[in-house]
Amino acid sequence: MKRKNLQIIIRVIKNQSLLVFIILTFLSCSTEKNRFLNRAYHSINTKYNGYFNARESYNNALKSLERNHLDNYEEVLSIFMYGTEQSRKSVSSNMDIAYEKCSRVIRKHSMNIKNVEYNKFIDDAYFLIAKSHFFKDDHTLAIIMFEYIIRQYDTPLKYESKIWIAKSRIQMNKFEMADQILINVQKDFESGLLQKNAIRLYNLVRADYFIKQEKYEDAIPFLNEGIKLTKNKKDRTRLTFILGQVYYRSGNYLEAQRAFASVLRMNPEFDMAFRARINMAMSFDPRSGNLKAIKDDLNKLLASERNKEFRDEIYYALGMLELRQDNKTKAIEYFIESTKVSDKNKFQKGLSFLRLGELHFEMPKYLKASIYYDSVIAFISTDYSDYEVVKDRQKILFDLAKHIRIIEREDSLQRLASMTSAERNRIVDEIIRNLREQEQLEREKETERMRQMQQIMGRETSRSSGGVTEQGGSAWYFYNTSTINFGKTEFYAKWGSRQLEDLWRISNKQVISFGMDGDIEDGEEGDETAASDKYNRQTYLDNIPLTSEKLDLSNKKISDALYNKGLILKNRLKDDESAIQSFNELIRRFPEFEQKLNTYYYLYTMTDAKGDKTTADVYKIRIIDEFPDSDYAKILRDPNYAENIRARKTKADRLYSQSYEAFLLGNYSVVLSNYKILDTIEVEKPLKARFIYLTAVTYGKQEEIQKMKTELENIIDNYQDTPLFNPAKELWELVSKIPQQEVVADTGQSDKEFVSIYLYDPSAIHFFALVVDSKNMPVREVRSKMNKFHKETYPDINLSISNIFLNDKQQLITVTNFQGMEKAMEYYGKIVENNLLGDYEIEHYEAFLISVENYPIFYQNKNLEDYLRFYRNFYFQ
Repeated sequence: MKRKNLQIIIRVIKNQSLLVFIILTFLSCSTEKNRFLNRAYHSINTKYNGYFNARESYNNALKSLERNHLDNYEEVLSIFMYGTEQSRKSVSSNMDIAYEKCSRVIRKHSMNIKNVEYNKFIDDAYFLIAKSHFFKDDHTLAIIMFEYIIRQYDTPLKYESKIWIAKSRIQMNKFEMADQILINVQKDFESGLLQKNAIRLYNLVRADYFIKQEKYEDAIPFLNEGIKLTKNKKDRTRLTFILGQVYYRSGNYLEAQRAFASVLRMNPEFDMAFRARINMAMSFDPRSGNLKAIKDDLNKLLASERNKEFRDEIYYALGMLELRQDNKTKAIEYFIESTKVSDKNKFQKGLSFLRLGELHFEMPKYLKASIYYDSVIAFISTDYSDYEVVKDRQKILFDLAKHIRIIEREDSLQRLASMTSAERNRIVDEIIRNLREQEQLEREKETERMRQMQQIMGRETSRSSGGVTEQGGSAWYFYNTSTINFGKTEFYAKWGSRQLEDLWRISNKQVISFGMDGDIEDGEEGDETAASDKYNRQTYLDNIPLTSEKLDLSNKKISDALYNKGLILKNRLKDDESAIQSFNELIRRFPEFEQKLNTYYYLYTMTDAKGDKTTADVYKIRIIDEFPDSDYAKILRDPNYAENIRARKTKADRLYSQSYEAFLLGNYSVVLSNYKILDTIEVEKPLKARFIYLTAVTYGKQEEIQKMKTELENIIDNYQDTPLFNPAKELWELVSKIPQQEVVADTGQSDKEFVSIYLYDPSAIHFFALVVDSKNMPVREVRSKMNKFHKETYPDINLSISNIFLNDKQQLITVTNFQGMEKAMEYYGKIVENNLLGDYEIEHYEAFLISVENYPIFYQNKNLEDYLRFYRNFYFQ
């Protein structure tokens, strides 16, 4: 009986304890009461539940980025391993999880009472949201979140947020803005407000800021400080390697050698150790007298079988070593050897070709340089830091080489024309024989490559236990991984990167070939004809200018090519000496050619600029005597003539700008008044057409349709050769079809009367925005639809989707970035055209465009109706 009573008492106590626990839990759930229990409950739930999982997802993403990070040792290694755009996309789902879990944590556990946050982990949640936006390349949203933390929380994260804003600005190439923020952080540092980890981060971001702008000397002190504060050995080794690269690029070779020696003492992985030795060699200072030891070390590396796949880099280092001693001939030999042995490392092959191109460009030997630069573009990747510079030079050299080859080709053909028939036939037959020999050599090389492939294929087949020998079996080339990889290596070694397209062998399709430049019809018949014609003597003889008509045409090709060659040398390569030679040859060989006046003036300006007044005066006199009524002659006779023309043009441009501004503001009387002034000043035809078009549209705004049509007819009748002819014609046709009362809708408020806190700038970067009712439109579902739509419709454009709470009931989904309003409007049109939001009731969402400048204002005010009023007033026009 006693035992039974005891069990009853225990059960009562347990129930009471459970009840107390439930009551305490219930009381602590409130986020509006600042009690110990409340703070403890929400802090613990934040730290060990949602925020913990969010941080795990975020950290896994960072580990993935670091794991898949590929270093390019020919560039300064990146201080921060952000990964590529593609790799960041691959971890965006992790970042989404981090964002969503942190958002949920903030909604459920934030204890913001009278604008004071009592849950000490909420700022961490906001900070993680901001960083997740950063790694999704949503830098605008990231900055907004970091700025929110700075304003709202006086914690250590306030100062880290400033540094992360600077990181975002650097990623956006907004260096001036980044500098302003970092100056502010420096003041915080001097005031002792930064914790140790923030001091390290600040120094590394400052170093990154300078390195990205190639201000290497400025980066050194910050990089040194960052290394001192770095405890992790792997990170310290990497930063020390970067320090060596920075010293090298700033010309401090002695310190570079010391840094790379320090890297070797830290026992890095093989790749970094090898590059450290190579870079130590390239950092050699000729004054130190250790040249032989450095070369011996490189030759030892070259002889080692372990370094066989790195021979291209070793030859490259030897070439750079020779270049440092100004031994250009020997350097060229090493760079050529590097390209020969390079098979897997496409970037190194491209880099060696680049050095060859640069050396021949400096000589200048532009034709050879052009061939090397073509190879650079075939092998080097588009993410190379100077890719656009290299690509630009390659394009210029290609255009120049095209004209040089025309001159050489036509001169060769004219020499053949001057020979006897027997001599011509002998030379043409020799060309055909050489062609056959070259093709036979290529066939033999191809046979040898196929033999090597078959050997590999045979080894693979013997290894397989059930391999099938028919075409469908594993021994067939296209089912054999080893032979495919071998083929890929061979292909890249010979051809570099090539897209799948016709004539893939040719990096530039505009090929000039002796005697084979006629059109060939498409299809197999054309291919067979081309193959047989190249061995036919008559094919070549047909291109030789044996008649006076063909000779005139050949001379025209040469004179045009000489003129265009001179223009490229003068304007695009800034090589006045070579340009003068080309133009002088043109005048000597073809005294009466079409562009004689321009050529005289170019020769006058170039010789005058280099101080050769005597020669300059010769061309000045020729221009005045031979072309007295030309603008050039007037300029040379009257030094103020050009200035007067410029002044008149400036006045007209200013008047148009004033009129256009007035039009945007709705000051239509100013537009019409300025139009009348046109008759009193000299205006160029294209600008006058713009004036008339603006006036026509102004009449349309005032519902004076007949006057509008009259002005449009003026453009149609008198300005057919201007860009506004077609728009004017289309608008006239449109207006003619619509009844007059429907042409201009009455908005009830003119542009002039409308005042807004927002700015209308159609050229600014724009976002597509969607404000959705969270209850009736599942955000995940909407985002999923949009992601699928992007993959199908915009596979080559990096469009990023983000969402953020606008208030308790609505979320704001944004798609970024569009270069200007028109691109954003095109996207909006595609959304409508594809009925992407057709599954949802229209009253549950609001879609619109917003510029990057207006976005922070909108998000701060969160007044949707106010923005939509501005949006409809300006964008709907």
